[in-house]
Amino acid sequence: FKKAISKDKFIKKNFKLYLIGTGDLFNSVQKFIKKNQLNKHIVLIKQLDSKIMPQVYKCGHSLICLSSSETGPTVVKEALFSGIPVFSTNVGQVKKIITKKNGKIIPVNNPSLNVNEYIQFLKKKFNKKKIKKNFKLFLNKEEKTLEKTLNKIYR
Repeated sequence: FKKAISKDKFIKKNFKLYLIGTGDLFNSVQKFIKKNQLNKHIVLIKQLDSKIMPQVYKCGHSLICLSSSETGPTVVKEALFSGIPVFSTNVGQVKKIITKKNGKIIPVNNPSLNVNEYIQFLKKKFNKKKIKKNFKLFLNKEEKTLEKTLNKIYR
């Protein structure tokens, strides 16, 4: 990861990765960041108040979801609802909601994130307005209750 960041001038200049949440790998990720001196590029945040998540999505470029198992995942739906493209493992309903126009799906339990693939994903131009519009249309057809909830939170 460090090698990929240091080689790619576009990423080094334009991006900072914020990892939000805790999970089984939190401590090992924290050690990895420290060991490889990546704190200029990666910031770990254990928890955020859900009330500020709409602002977080507005500032974001993309969402990475590397879960090994999920039912939703809700975070992917929130990102798409906010117009944010998603790079996700194939968990839960991801296959149903992510397309080439709004993200990329990678296999679960990939031992290491294909960093070069993610860098190419970051460089791709996504139309955030279309992502948001198309996901709202999907929700209107498929998940009316979730649409109402998201509309209240992400006005």
